[in-house]
Amino acid sequence: MASQFPQLAAQWHPDKNGALRPENVSPNSNRKVWWLCPLGHAWKATVTSRSREGAGCPFCAGRKVWPGFNDLETVEPKVAAQWHPTLNGQLTPRMVTAGSRRKVWWQCPEGHVWKAVVYSRAGKRKCGCPVCAGRISEARMKAYRHMVGEQQGKTER
Repeated sequence: MASQFPQLAAQWHPDKNGALRPENVSPNSNRKVWWLCPLGHAWKATVTSRSREGAGCPFCAGRKVWPGFNDLETVEPKVAAQWHPTLNGQLTPRMVTAGSRRKVWWQCPEGHVWKAVVYSRAGKRKCGCPVCAGRISEARMKAYRHMVGEQQGKTER
């Protein structure tokens, strides 16, 4: 692999692969090995996923959370401040990336509560509170929350 993909060989983790070296591995290998990106993120991936599929660092790509680097609280602190304090259970803004497709509860400064995917609130779009934006009435929002609460209650029984 080292001769065909020198840029990948440079990201071979220097300590975590034991005696295994990039010079001794085929680029088509399905063996999982440790990698180290230029920013210092370490992760495990197959050699072929890097050499043939072009996979890079999952932390830099926003697919895995690295608290203090790519978590919602670090990347979008104003959005993270609207994270609902109780309805998301143990999940916090430091546990998801700004690009997460997870649907969570939010609460705007006016007290409106709604559910939306994280990525719709972060990045360029920055979709905010649907009531404050005039996309939905407060009465309709309350009816929605009531309906969701009833459905959740039925599934827990």
